[in-house]
Order: sequence, then structure tokens, then C-alpha cells
Amino acid sequence: MSIESTSLSHIGTIDIPTTSTSAELSDIYYHNHLEETLMAILNSYELTVDFVSFEEAPVLKKSFKLPLEGPNGMQAADSYLSIIITCPDHQLLIWNNATRSFYKYDMNGTLLKKYHLGNFPQGVLPSVQATVPAISTEEGKYIISLWLENPSSPDFTNEPAVGLMELESDNTAFSLTKTLLDFPDVYKLGFWSFAPFKYTPYLCQIDSLHIFVSFPVDEYVRKLKVKEGQITASSKIIHPEVETPMPMFDYSFLENLYHGIIAKPSFEENAQYALTNSDYSIVVQVSDKHFARVSNIRPNLPKYKSGVTFPDYGVTLFDHELNILGDTIFSHGAYSFEKSFYKKNNGLHVLNMERTAEVDGYLSFDIFTTKVSANQ
Repeated sequence: MSIESTSLSHIGTIDIPTTSTSAELSDIYYHNHLEETLMAILNSYELTVDFVSFEEAPVLKKSFKLPLEGPNGMQAADSYLSIIITCPDHQLLIWNNATRSFYKYDMNGTLLKKYHLGNFPQGVLPSVQATVPAISTEEGKYIISLWLENPSSPDFTNEPAVGLMELESDNTAFSLTKTLLDFPDVYKLGFWSFAPFKYTPYLCQIDSLHIFVSFPVDEYVRKLKVKEGQITASSKIIHPEVETPMPMFDYSFLENLYHGIIAKPSFEENAQYALTNSDYSIVVQVSDKHFARVSNIRPNLPKYKSGVTFPDYGVTLFDHELNILGDTIFSHGAYSFEKSFYKKNNGLHVLNMERTAEVDGYLSFDIFTTKVSANQ
């Protein structure tokens, strides 16, 4: 009797040209529209934007530098920025976390419009970042992950986690038009620290109708039918090296904290918990039939106190129906799965940090696909 197992297989390397002088990128956004595929590379440290077109080889098509001041300016230098390529016009939306605004630029770096926060529930903001790309819909809206600055209840009851965002055409606002999914019950168990990466819902597009949703402290991945906001399937997608995530404190602590009865934990207490308790990260497509859930396998407390603060990556492979197919581990340092993208018929591209640091003017990606083998 033979049992099939699925693993990641390295099939190549590609170097992508960039004007950035460092690998410390804020964001990359890969977008496939009709016959043209484009990547936007944003370095929020250097305030540079590159457009790369994928032809026979990747070609740097356009570059511009984001000004801080003036009519085209971003207004805030020391801020987290993130990028979206809009469909079908290949213009850019750049999210500025400091000003809480979207800036729409064309490929020449001309500011076309600025969108301010519109109809969002109080304390709710779009969670726009490299690990959670906004997903364009056929109606011209965006499926987005949501960030709660201040939950309206201590147990996350009816708190929105995934929603539809619209850029209003008749004014300069962006609004939440529909909530697709609330936070799951696991967030009612207690206090998970103040680290945003313990709360950010991760999204991955399956097709024009469905997405996968993964929460950092929840063992389940959910398959969501977008138009109806309906979960059609859910399953535990867990890596064997990841222990069941446990909250920093129980529900009574969360309730007392919410009502101001007790003080907030210190920065060091939060950091110590957040960086020594494993959690789940992005969901990415690996091949036409396979997906992967990435886990952060974090160091234990003694290792953390000795200076080890970065996790290893646990990669769990699964299919469209959420059946687990295999798993593997990548050591932190060589790769950055947060800077990865899937190119149709070509595999998962993962940024190789070590090689990128050695080659000026390029981002170096290793390409992986799935390999199915029979074990006797």
C-alpha cells in the first residue's frame, strides 16, 4: 500500500529589478490583469515605487519617488505605507497609516486623488499591509482585512474582521459597504496582547467567488463565499510544531482591562508573550491546486531572553477543500514569506533575504511548487 505525500519543491530562482537600495521593503503587490502582469514594489524607508512588468523576463517599466510635501505629497514620513494596484487601470492606491488615508497615483507619480476615512464603524480601520493584500472584486470594490483599534465589547462579539471597501466616486472617501465575517469565538477566550499580528485576519483569493480566511490564534482556516458572506467550509490547518495558541490572560482579565479596573500590561510583558507564543500567518497559493498556511514557530522564553526574537516558518500544504497534504519548516533569515506572491503556472515566489542582500539592484526570489510522491 502506498500513501501519497505532498511537499514543496524548489524549481528555480528569479531576480527582479528595483531601484531600492535595501531589502527592507514595506510592500510588494503582484497583480495579474488580462494579458499583462505587474508588480509594484514600495520601499517606505526610501519612499520609492517601482513598476515591474513580467514579460520573457521581469522588466523595470516605471519608477518614481513619493514626495512628502506639496500637492503630490504623502505628508507623513515616519509611517507604515502599503500598496495596491487598482484594476483595470493599473493605477496605485497607497495606504498611509499615519494620515489614515489612501493616495491614488498614476504610473508617473502624479497624485490623482486622496481618500479619507468615510463610513467605517468607530474604532475599525482597514488593515492594509503586505501580508494581507486587498482583493479586487468584479464590482470595483475591495475585500479587506479589518483592524480594531478599540473593540466595542470585551469579548469581540459581532466585531467585523473582513469586509468590502468601496472608493466613493462622488467625493474623496473610502467606506465599508458590507461586513463579510466577524472575529471567531477564540478571541472571546481572553487577552491576546496588544500585538496587531495576533489579531490581523489573513486573506487569500481562491477564485472570483471564494477566499480563504486565517486568523493568527485560530487553528481553523475558513472558506468564505464572498457575495453571500457565507462560510462554506472550515478545517483545522495546523503545523505539528505549533502548540495550540493560548491567550496571555483569561477572559476575566480581558473584561477587567476593558472596564479600566486593572492596568495594561507593560511593553516588555506584551513583547515577551507575543514573541514566544506561536501563531498562524499568511495563506498563499502554491500551485493551481494547492495552497499553504504559514505558521510562525516562535522561540521559547529562554531562547527569547538570549536574543532569539524571530520565528521559523512552518508551512502546511492543503487543497481547495481544506484537506492537509503535507508540511515542512523553513529557518528564519533565509526567506521572508511575508514578501511572497503566486504567479500562475509558475509557482510560489518567496523573497530570499540572503541573496537579495548580496545583489545590488535586484530582489531575488526562490520559486517553489508542490511535488507529490508515493511513500511505501
